[in-house]
Formats: sequence, C-alpha cells, structure tokens
Amino acid sequence: MIRKPPLAMIAAMYLLAASPALSGSLEDCIGGEAEDLIAACSKAIDAGNQPDNLIAQAHLQRARAHIANDDQSEANRDFDAAFAKDPTLAVAMIERGQIEFENSQHSDARNSLAKALAIQPENLEALMLLGDVNYDDGSYEAAISAYEKAAKLDPSNTDAWRGLADSHADRGEYALSVEYYTLAIGIEPENPDLYNNRGYDLANAGKHAEALVDFDKALSITPKDSLFHRNKANSLASLGKASEAEAEYTTAIDLDGEDSYNLHYRGLFLIGQKRITEALADFEKAISISPDDAFHYSGLGKAKLADNRAKDALADLAKAVSMDPELAEAYFNRGLAHEALLMVPQAIADYRKAVELAKTPVDLSPEEIKLAREKLVQLAK
Repeated sequence: MIRKPPLAMIAAMYLLAASPALSGSLEDCIGGEAEDLIAACSKAIDAGNQPDNLIAQAHLQRARAHIANDDQSEANRDFDAAFAKDPTLAVAMIERGQIEFENSQHSDARNSLAKALAIQPENLEALMLLGDVNYDDGSYEAAISAYEKAAKLDPSNTDAWRGLADSHADRGEYALSVEYYTLAIGIEPENPDLYNNRGYDLANAGKHAEALVDFDKALSITPKDSLFHRNKANSLASLGKASEAEAEYTTAIDLDGEDSYNLHYRGLFLIGQKRITEALADFEKAISISPDDAFHYSGLGKAKLADNRAKDALADLAKAVSMDPELAEAYFNRGLAHEALLMVPQAIADYRKAVELAKTPVDLSPEEIKLAREKLVQLAK
C-alpha cells in the first residue's frame, strides 16, 4: 500500500527539481550532476550575498544533491539550514521526511513532517506522507487521522481512501475498509488492485462469495495477475469448491512460479485435502525460494503435524518463531506440536502467546483462535 518511490528515483527527481529564480552566483545552483551541484551551491552559500530565502533554496538544492550521492547526514544538515534560513520553506521538511521514511526512520520523519504541517497544515503531500509513515510503523490511529485530513482536502485522491481502507483493515475493521475501497473504486473504476484489495478484505470478513465477485472483476481487467488468481483460489477453497480452487492455484503458480506465497497457499489447501506429500513439496519449494520467510517454516511445520510427525514439526516451528517472534500462527502450530508430544506447559505458553498476538483473521483464523482458547481451558485442568 505504501507509496514510497525508490531512493534513486527520489534523488533523480530532486536533481531535476526547479527552485525559484536565483541570481548572480546562485544561477548555477539548479539541476545538473550531483558533484557539480554541490560545488556550485557551496560557492553560492559561502558567498552569502543573497537574501535568506534564496540562500535557503541553495541549501535545499545541495541537500538534493547529497541525497543523489546517498549522503543522508549531509543532506539533513542542508535541509535544516534551508528551513532555518526560510522558516516558510515547508518543502525542505517534507523532502527530509521522505528520505527519513525511505530509511525507516519513522520518528524522525514524523518530526520533520510536523514542522512542515505547522507551517502549512493543509499540505496534501505532507499529510499523505505522514499517513504512510504512521501506517508503515503500525500506528494506525495516527495514520487514519492523517489520511482523513487528506481525503477531506481532496476527495478525489484515491490514495487517501486507500490509506484509510488499509489502516482499518489492519485493525480488523473490515466493514470500514470495504466502505473506503468502494469510494476509491468510484474514483478509479478500472483499477484492478482496488477490486482485489476490497475482495481480500471481504474474504477476511468471511464474505467469500462477495469477494469472488471482486476477484473476477480484477481478473477481467488484468487476467494474468497471479496474486488475483491466488486470492480467488483461497476464497473458492473456503467455500468448499476444491476443484475450482486447485485450478486457480495452478494458474497462479504457472503465471509466477517464483512467488513463494503461491506455493504456500496451495500447500495449505493440499493439507485440507489430505494430500500431505504434495503439501510438503510445496512448502519445501517455497522455502527454497524465500529461505528467510518464517511463514513458510510455519506452513511446513503444519504439514508435518498433519503427517503425524510432531517432533519434526517442532524443529520447523521453533525456527519460525525464532525468525519472527510476532507470528501468531507459528505459536499456534507449535502449541499443537507441544501438545502432541505431551509437553503441556510449553503448549499452554504457545497457545496463550498465539491468542495474545492474533489481532485480525490474517494473524490467525477465528476457528484457530477459538480452538486455542478451548485448549487453554482444557490443558489447565
């Protein structure tokens, strides 16, 4: 969801960006190669014979050149100097916030954007970026506040409605997410991602029949998107339409066999079909593609549990928990393994942790949460 352009793209945009008309020694401080721009802007700044607002622009241009050279520290000095010379120059803080966001410096980015918004409280770019920073950091309430302000300023801004939808979805508030995606679709009715995302949230709300309508619409616009086929397959499987689901999983894998999640979700489907050998093969291939993804080790452990290999499963699930200590399903599956091995205290600890971490159906299904709670009661006796 997050709209972060690559750092190199940002740097290129900065070097091409135009500033207000500069005069005298500042004329060379616009555009060009990074090293030349740094030299020209440094000369202009050192001369000190221009009004503060123009010196501020020279600092801003030099900051952009430093970003092109991947030197954030020097860029920050110039962003701050530009803002100090011209306290109305909100763009300096917005651009600094963008770079801090790119480098996952969420707190710094928030501080920079707060300075920009103190000057220009209705700056749409700053509000959208603040929403993205907070969303990326899991601060959904703050993200929603920023996106709401952006949507109010520009009701035709699809990204604002999409940001609201995703923020609510990540809090498990699917009715609101669907409502906001519907508004976004009204603005961009031919955007397949919007239909897919609304379908995904409908599916997470358990409304698989409605979700299929959206997945089919997304596929009517972009027929060869493996993600759309995979999401459709998941809903078909949830509705018990096994043959149709398998066909969609196969299509997704045929379209993109290097997407480990296509294999992972087919593996889960195959477990449900009692085809454990095939499921194990899918999870093992998923791991070979994405060996650092804890989700796949959790899936492999689940398949081994279904194969009555609790001890072997325990090793995979321990690895999953080690790789991602916030992965609720890994704790749930490990709880099952511990219980099967009669390791009751460890099972209780895992079930308790799974319930604690599960905030939405994406983390753990309602059925799994219910089962974990029932087992906590049973094992405590």
